[in-house]
Amino acid sequence: MRVAPRTILFLPACLCWFLTGCQWLSPPLTPETTYFKLLGGALNDVAYDIAFTGQGDFLIAGAEVNIITDEASQLPVEVSRAMLYRLTDAGTLVWQTEVPGKTAKAVRVQGQEAAYVATDYITTKINGQNITKVALSKVSLATGTVEWTKIYDENVSATFFPNDQIQQAIQLEIKGQEIIIAATYNVNCQSSASQLCQKALFIYTDLSGNVLLSKVQRYGLDNYDNTIARIRQQDNIIFWCGTTVVSGSTPRIRVAGFRQDNNTTPIFDILTLGDPLKNETGSDLQVGTDGNLYLIGSSNQDIFLARIDLQRDSQGNIIAWNKAWQKTIGGSGEDEGIALFIAANGDLLVAGDISSTSQNEEIYVGRYSAGGTLLWEQTFGGRGNDHARLIQELPSGEILLLGTFFFENNDMITLIRLTADGSFIE
Repeated sequence: MRVAPRTILFLPACLCWFLTGCQWLSPPLTPETTYFKLLGGALNDVAYDIAFTGQGDFLIAGAEVNIITDEASQLPVEVSRAMLYRLTDAGTLVWQTEVPGKTAKAVRVQGQEAAYVATDYITTKINGQNITKVALSKVSLATGTVEWTKIYDENVSATFFPNDQIQQAIQLEIKGQEIIIAATYNVNCQSSASQLCQKALFIYTDLSGNVLLSKVQRYGLDNYDNTIARIRQQDNIIFWCGTTVVSGSTPRIRVAGFRQDNNTTPIFDILTLGDPLKNETGSDLQVGTDGNLYLIGSSNQDIFLARIDLQRDSQGNIIAWNKAWQKTIGGSGEDEGIALFIAANGDLLVAGDISSTSQNEEIYVGRYSAGGTLLWEQTFGGRGNDHARLIQELPSGEILLLGTFFFENNDMITLIRLTADGSFIE
């Protein structure tokens, strides 16, 4: 149920204007630090990740999607290409470039000269089905030029895990002289040969993209039909959340934690969140400034939010967990929790899709205390279905929201910059 009134901002097409080149659309706000931008062209565009350059600019990783007619079947086929955009702090486009792959899932900046992009990469079809691999590209920050691309498939882990299929890139991190690609891969479930169990795979490379085979790791359980949505790494702990179907039951939210030095036995494995009789999905999790886990997802067509307190011993090892609280956000429509970020003061920044008061899906953003109390909430919607993708807090305390917005028959990348209290400066 709604816990406070919502503010809905509608942005009709007549409020926008175009710049040349890649289309930037801006409502006639005159903000000093806040804005609403749409990025894209005549095709459908989607964003997945954002990274800051350290020079006041930021990068957006995503994809440009087109629907074409397959010559053989005469059926509509979705074709996409991975894209990377560089923007100034004010939201002005500096350059855009195509990156090898289908979808750019994650981007990180290394120093002042280069960015690394992880993409889903389709190389061939087997029996009419796409086979997805993971690719890593190095891109010049100054010009957007792709310097090299490395493609990783099942051969990355064949020495240790034969017959596994890498499925998709999830995240990318750079630590010192190493790049860590968090991906997923499928194996046949031990409980059913007809099901695929998805696990988390960590691919370590040097800054030239060469795989460090001795550090390849996987995390997961073999006996359930898993779908992993988000992977987090803190200290020596790997956390992941997603959705699990146990023995033909309804989908359940799942959260698990593994030590890096023991990737076969989980520290904890939680399947008791939410309601076992309702359809649920896990979308994102974060480790808070208090050391506890915060989770967002969906439960029975409502946004689901929860805190899991982790008990540690004197050496910092997790020895127990406790569900501190959980809540649902939504109304009569179909609502979904997408992304979560922990603000510097410990508050939770929440992003999702909500359709409780409209025929179309709208972008939802809210701020909650660490105890789950609503501080404020806001929605953004237009004439079509709009979707949240990512939310972050800037060093200034302002909030950056990334998603897609339906505009003139196309999905476009949405970039919304708000003050800490969720408002525009007009």
